[in-house]
Amino acid sequence: MDDGDPSGDEDECNGRPRYTRNIAEVSLSPHLDDYTISISSLVGMITVEQAPQDDPSPFSKFLLEGSALDRDDFGAIEYGSREVGNTCAVTVSSSRQSTTDCLRATVKIVVPANATTLKRLKVSMSEGNLTISLLDPMQPQRMQIEEVDARAITGHIDIRANVLSFARLGGSVGTISGKIFVGKDLQVALVDGSIALDLAQSQETSVMDAKVEVMNGSAKVDMVTPYQGEFKVETNNGWAKVNPDPARTHFTSLSNKSIKGWNSKNKNPGSSNSNLKVLARNGDVELSLARVEL
Repeated sequence: MDDGDPSGDEDECNGRPRYTRNIAEVSLSPHLDDYTISISSLVGMITVEQAPQDDPSPFSKFLLEGSALDRDDFGAIEYGSREVGNTCAVTVSSSRQSTTDCLRATVKIVVPANATTLKRLKVSMSEGNLTISLLDPMQPQRMQIEEVDARAITGHIDIRANVLSFARLGGSVGTISGKIFVGKDLQVALVDGSIALDLAQSQETSVMDAKVEVMNGSAKVDMVTPYQGEFKVETNNGWAKVNPDPARTHFTSLSNKSIKGWNSKNKNPGSSNSNLKVLARNGDVELSLARVEL
C-alpha cells in the first residue's frame, strides 16, 4: 500500500501539480484462491463481497473499482484501476494541497465466485462504513479468510465472515456488528459505541480465544461453540445479561456488585477449552451462549 510519500508520484495537469496514490490494492499469488486485500486512509464507504455462486463467469478475476471526491472543493478527482504484475490497485490523483485525509472515496471489491481462500484482509479507514460480506449462510465453508484486521476510527463495521486464524476489529467511536465463524483468536475493541456480534466457533479448530471490549457503550454477543470452555463477562459500570442455553450449556453463575458472568463445567476433564471474555468499562453487556454437539 502506498504510504502517501509524494516523491515520484506527482503529475502535471493544466500546469497544476497532481498527487497520485493507491487507495486500495489486491495482491494475488499464481493460485487464484490466494488473495491479500489492503485498503487504507479512506473517508467514505468500503464494501468487500463475493460474487454469487451462480455467477455466469465464475472463473473471472476479482472486480476492483472505486471513486473519490476532493474534500477541499468537493469536485470529482481523477481515478482509475491499474494492474501491475500480481497487484491490482485503485489509483486516485488529486491536487497537491490535498495529500492528507482529503479523499471521500467509495471502494468495492468483489471476489470471484470460485475463490475459496482469502489470505489476508486488512482495512484501515478514518471515517465511514465498512461492509465485509463473505459468509454464505447456506455454505459457511465456501469462503475462508486466514486473517482479518479491520479498523475504523469513526464509523460502522459490519462483518460476516469465516475466519480461520484470527480476527481483529476495532475503532474509536461507532458500532461493530455482524456474524463471524472464529477459528482461533478474536479481539474486538471499541472506545465509545456498541458491539453486537453473533459468534460461532469454526469446526476447523479445537480451541478459540475471544475478547470483546467496549470502553463506553454496550456489547451484545451471541455465541455457539461445540466445545466446553471458560467464559467470563465483566462490567465496571453497567449491567450484564447472560443468556446461556441450559439444555446445551453447563455453567455456574458468578456475581458481585460490578461483575457478572459464569464459568462452564467441563464434562470431560481432558477436553479442550475455549475462552470468551467480554468487558464493558461503562455500559451494558448482553451475551447468549449455546453449545452444540459435533
